[in-house]
Amino acid sequence: PPPGDPAALPPALAAPSAARWLNCPRDKELCVQADRSGGIDLKTGVAHLEGNVQGLLRSRELTFRGDTLMAFRDGAQEWVRLVLDDNVRVRQRDRESDSDHGVLEREEVRLRGNVRIEHEQMHIEADEALILDNGARTIVHGLPQQPLTLLLRQVLVKPDRAQPPTPGQPEPTGITEVHALKAVVEDLPKRVVLTGNVRMEQADQLLRLDAQEVTLLFTPQSELESFRAQGSVVIVQPDRRIAADYVQSRNQLRTILLIGNASMQQQGAFDVKSDRMEVYADASKGILQSQDRQKPITLSLDVAGGQTYGLTQGGMLALSGKGVPPATLDKLAPLIGQNYPSRTAFRDAVTLRLTRPEASAYLETILSHAR
Repeated sequence: PPPGDPAALPPALAAPSAARWLNCPRDKELCVQADRSGGIDLKTGVAHLEGNVQGLLRSRELTFRGDTLMAFRDGAQEWVRLVLDDNVRVRQRDRESDSDHGVLEREEVRLRGNVRIEHEQMHIEADEALILDNGARTIVHGLPQQPLTLLLRQVLVKPDRAQPPTPGQPEPTGITEVHALKAVVEDLPKRVVLTGNVRMEQADQLLRLDAQEVTLLFTPQSELESFRAQGSVVIVQPDRRIAADYVQSRNQLRTILLIGNASMQQQGAFDVKSDRMEVYADASKGILQSQDRQKPITLSLDVAGGQTYGLTQGGMLALSGKGVPPATLDKLAPLIGQNYPSRTAFRDAVTLRLTRPEASAYLETILSHAR
């Protein structure tokens, strides 16, 4: 499917079959069954089951499964710890998870290894996850060499409209892909806090946001309401690059407020700087002159044209000779003949079209062949 098509998302995780638990007595808190073997050591209070293990924790509205299960009792003979291995699946209310290993305890669920979580508008892939308070809070971790991935079934910014949408015509849809070292998903209030080398890419509008921390805020109906980012924030769109110490979306995601070392560079060689300014999310509309403590603005114009950067047909042939694969060159083809006012602007245009592994492997080679 093309980028931004919801069909490109991994399919939702299948829910455990409720029909298997029709015979579980209503007065029982825990029910477990397995296909092949099982046993319990009455002295140590440890039970072991193998073969398509499935279970239900009634008060927590939680179902689970795995290939094997180890269950542990406390001194009061209550089951306090369930350890699942291989093909682990946990479902609790509107959250479904897959992983290699899972531990279920009184107040938390811990997942490790190839973790996949489906939750409302989000699909998450990570190395570890901790689900707290009956699913009200989820803490997800990636690895430095393999950050977590979050696919958000909503756009980060919406295009501005001169006219209201036609009745019955749906809003534009898309997918925002996020990479970070840590994510905290909360239900009350509905928000996601991402930290550690955060990168967000919106496929349908070719938008990229880089920051150290990003917070996504949602309505009670799970619609993205606003976002804020801090820590060397950079937003790159076609023909535009904006940056600031702190960024916050406003006006239903249609404008972006920049605070601290704010700047906007537009292809065509102008650079706007201020301590505080507000810009339209639509890159073609420029700056919004608001009354909200607007700071003085410095505008620099390159009226002489200056040096520009771009790719030529000859440069593409040279890149092919340097080992850049055809699939990567195809992504760069729309840039041929385009002129960018600075090396940074050209770098941003190239990075928008490449995957992270492609950028890591070939970006410097591509930049060295810019003319």
